[in-house]
Amino acid sequence: PPHFSSRRRHTRYADRSRGLGDVYKRQSLHYFYPTQLGEFSIGGTYPYMGDRYFDLGNYLEEEGYSLLDLQASWTSTSSRYKLLLSVTNAADEEAFNTTACDANADGVFGTPSFIVRCGGNPIEQRLYSAQFFVRL
Repeated sequence: PPHFSSRRRHTRYADRSRGLGDVYKRQSLHYFYPTQLGEFSIGGTYPYMGDRYFDLGNYLEEEGYSLLDLQASWTSTSSRYKLLLSVTNAADEEAFNTTACDANADGVFGTPSFIVRCGGNPIEQRLYSAQFFVRL
């Protein structure tokens, strides 16, 4: 193996939060490879948003979704230059991130008189990016 193999490292990160009826989990894994040309890294993040409910009876449900974000980078040996390539939502998952729902007060659930209005935003579509940094 190359002489720098003992300096290889990886990082892992897990985050969990739980609120009223929702579950958010995120797993990250990144590998770093130092070389004579600088440090290369590759990794990704896997966030998961579980099913969410907007009422106490759990009638108004939004299905969960998961994403895959990928990154690769190079940092010069002096740390002055860095190139970062990334893909957000690499699997191009389509989902809606609802922020709130409201129902009419005089409606009866399960009948045509029950009207629900929800607001929120679609999650980001697949996005490719390349960034170059220079430390002055």
